[in-house]
This record gives sequence, structure tokens and C-alpha cells, in this order.
Amino acid sequence: AMQRGSPSRARLVGIEGKTALVDRKGGIGWSLVYGIEAERDLATPWRRSGHFVAVEATYEIGRTWLLEATLGAARDRRERSDAATWALGIERALGDVMEIRFEVSGTDRGRPRWSTGLRWEVWPDHALLSIGYGASTGPARERQVALALTFEF
Repeated sequence: AMQRGSPSRARLVGIEGKTALVDRKGGIGWSLVYGIEAERDLATPWRRSGHFVAVEATYEIGRTWLLEATLGAARDRRERSDAATWALGIERALGDVMEIRFEVSGTDRGRPRWSTGLRWEVWPDHALLSIGYGASTGPARERQVALALTFEF
């Protein structure tokens, strides 16, 4: 992901995993989402910047719509702070392996942000490739373009 919004540009790389705890089979599904991130700007080398863990609930509406709600915790190593995290999202299937999604997310420490993107299931039930764009809702209007590979276990 590349973030813009300040005079310097930062690059952020993350590894995210998702473990299904309860399959949704006509009801609510529960998953554990976790990850680790590293970042650098033009003047510094790569370094681990944070990690997170969250519980995600999903609910399928028909065969093409999916609602998601996430609640978790994140650690920012640079700022030496912890934050409660949340997200609400909706996805629409565009066939068997492609989805479009919209999400609003935030922490207890700042303004929410929105994002939208496409997700492609490159390895059914195991790996997803996503590309997206998002922005914060605050006056700084920090923008982010992201390319993500997600593994599900």
C-alpha cells in the first residue's frame, strides 16, 4: 500500500491471515483476522510497524451480498500505542471468483476512513487478491492505494 497525505510518502506492507471459526452456512459466520505490518518512507529502511487481531462476523444476504462487521485491537510500534479497531463492510459477488466491496473502518483514536475495491479469489477458499482505494474522512484527507494478498485457513 502507498499512503499519501503528507509531504512524505510512506510504503506499508502487511501480511494478513484469516481463520474461520464458525462457517456461516445460512447464519452468521465468525473468523479470526490477524496480521503484521512493516513500513518505510524515503529516508528510512523497512521496519515492523505494527500488528493486529480482530474478530469478524459475516452474514450472507441471498447469494450475492455479504455484510461484515469487525472488532479488534491493533498495536502501532512507532507511536507505542494500542487502539481498538472496527469496520463495517458490504460485498457484492460479480461471479464465482470476483467481488466488489465498500468498507468504513476506524479506531478509537481517530476519524473513520472509507475504502472500496475489487477482490479476486485466486485460490478458492484459501487465497484472495485485492486492489483498493481509500481515504480518511478528516481534514488531512490521507489517501491509500492498496494491493493485498490474503490467506484463509
